[in-house]
Amino acid sequence: MKEWRNNMHTNMDGDITVDAVLTKLGREAIINSGASLADIIKYFAVSDIGIDYGLWNNQHPDGSDYYGEKIENMPLPESSVDPAQMRYLLVTLDRNTMFVPTLNSGLSSGWTGFSMNYADYYSTNNSMILAPSTEPATEDTGFIFTITNTNAVSYNVVNSAGDSEVTSDVSNTIVSFKAKSIAIKPKLVSTTQITNIVITSLSFGASNTLTITVNPPTDTELTSRILASSGVNNVSNQ
Repeated sequence: MKEWRNNMHTNMDGDITVDAVLTKLGREAIINSGASLADIIKYFAVSDIGIDYGLWNNQHPDGSDYYGEKIENMPLPESSVDPAQMRYLLVTLDRNTMFVPTLNSGLSSGWTGFSMNYADYYSTNNSMILAPSTEPATEDTGFIFTITNTNAVSYNVVNSAGDSEVTSDVSNTIVSFKAKSIAIKPKLVSTTQITNIVITSLSFGASNTLTITVNPPTDTELTSRILASSGVNNVSNQ
């Protein structure tokens, strides 16, 4: 199984309700093997996205047992297998940890958005490497990369992070996968395309987003050379 997303709620009687959503790979594993959930589940994530900690009330007239009453009775978000929807992962850190690890993009520009032009990449076949890291603690497991518009950029995994199954939406425009580093390059487009690349640390939950704008070629002669070398008759979102 790739991932397991769950909602868990404890009611006033102490009963725990878990809403679990399995990925396609997870469902196939159960069907094909006949094994139980306990035998199949290898990965899961817990997130507190949607929790409003501003509702914590240490002035509640009924005492400390009721400080979190409003939080505990909040409606829960629907379970999801999309890592991009779980921005605030809950993690376990060493008791003596003084600083929560932060995420570095690995780029000199940090997390500032930038533009890419196909003309700058097609002739040299270069790619931009995204090799994020965390500090002060080092992320050894890898990251979840979510690309929100694959009409804008192509990608390939440079350093894998174990099981790198790709999950996507129905149109295959949004993709998510595990890796330690990836290479991206702009696609040949006829109109400006914008994509976000959401990067999340698997061990620490640290997350941030790069916004990339891909521009079409503007010079007519250059466009003709690009099309000729690419074997494309017309500029399109390929």
